[in-house]
Amino acid sequence: SPIFGSLSFIADANPQSQQQQNQLVQQQQLQAPRFTTHPSSSGSIVSEGSTKILQCHALGYPQPTYRWLKDGVPVGDFSSSQFYRFHSTRREDAGSYQCIARNDAGSIFSEKSDVVVA
Repeated sequence: SPIFGSLSFIADANPQSQQQQNQLVQQQQLQAPRFTTHPSSSGSIVSEGSTKILQCHALGYPQPTYRWLKDGVPVGDFSSSQFYRFHSTRREDAGSYQCIARNDAGSIFSEKSDVVVA
């Protein structure tokens, strides 16, 4: 009888310890975003009516999502796209643009890129 009690205890404890190990592994794998590409910090002059693309790219786990800010105000929602496109650029598109990369481990802000419409 004591032997069966011990076996029963081990069988009950095993799934829980496996779950704890899985959680530990998941925590170790989380990596906060870090930028590999910033929007051009030198700024850019864009012709009115033309197309312009800003890009930022970050590594991290899980894969970061991106959101763009214009003059500190969010433009759109977080998405998997690392690009911000200007179609038929207008004068009101001019401003200071910045990218946020976010995942479960944290969020970071890119350098700012000043866009001038000429």
